[in-house]
Amino acid sequence: MSLKYFSIIFMSSIGFCAEVFAVNDPVCSQPQLQTSALQSGKISVKDAGAVGNGTIDDTNSIQIAIDCAFNNGAGYTVYFPPGAYKITSGLNVHRDVDLLGEGIGWASVIYPINLASGTAAIYLDGTKQNGGWAFKNTLKGLNIDMKDSVGKIAIQINNAYNIHIADTYIRANITGTTQTSAVAVVDINTSNHVTLDHIVIYGEQGIGTGLKINDSWVTAINPDVEGHAANIIVSETAIGKGKFNMFGGYMERFGQYGIRFNNTGYNHIDGVVIKIPNNSPHGVSFNNSTNNLLTGVSLLCATGTNCTAIWGSSGNTITNTLIQGNTL
Repeated sequence: MSLKYFSIIFMSSIGFCAEVFAVNDPVCSQPQLQTSALQSGKISVKDAGAVGNGTIDDTNSIQIAIDCAFNNGAGYTVYFPPGAYKITSGLNVHRDVDLLGEGIGWASVIYPINLASGTAAIYLDGTKQNGGWAFKNTLKGLNIDMKDSVGKIAIQINNAYNIHIADTYIRANITGTTQTSAVAVVDINTSNHVTLDHIVIYGEQGIGTGLKINDSWVTAINPDVEGHAANIIVSETAIGKGKFNMFGGYMERFGQYGIRFNNTGYNHIDGVVIKIPNNSPHGVSFNNSTNNLLTGVSLLCATGTNCTAIWGSSGNTITNTLIQGNTL
């Protein structure tokens, strides 16, 4: 009799614990998320409640999908079906979780609205995670429209390892609004093995710097970066803390620099086309930077302007580089 009574209490306790878990994590326990994850390895943000109509705030639903996909470290893919997903605060992506959209053609779009000052739309940031490192994340085919978040970061990569961003279009052209070069659309700090594969950062005014890299090992493959204050800034607090390799790609529409190297060495730029527009000081600038390699680069100065295609080249190797229209 007492054993039967104990069994009833034990079973009731199990039921109570399960119920508590369901209350604390109501979406993750829903059948459609569990079935989707187990069958395909993907969790759709729409199964987590996102609408994707560009009007309803989908921040909470998307974050829930990302949290569910973490799965205590197992790591699923969070899938964004075609739609415009409005967010009003940054999304924190856990390690081993991938974000997947429908390609570079504006099918799946993150649409940040009025982000708070100093924040980003998407965080791949180890300082926000247990263990202090973000790692093994892929963001592919998910586009970001920053036109209503002036001067904010689209993607913040910090204390990260093995990050892959591919087939991603970031629009940040806010005509008539100028930001300083300190603000970057994609900001990478103290990270290693970051690959940017066929990404587009497009902006005419208001975006500051398109891509900013500090103390990080980054490889960019055929990127298209069009900034306003500067397209790309690469810097190190001490030589040897980072390395930037760029193979192929195109850049124009910058106000100050195409590529700016600050206190950095052993970077490699290969096969890149840089169109230097009116009133832009430098196509490539080496500031206290040596032992860098430029090869097969085309520096095309705008007709009829004073153009310094390369500044501070001493101590760097420049081979097979075309300089067209340089007046100095």
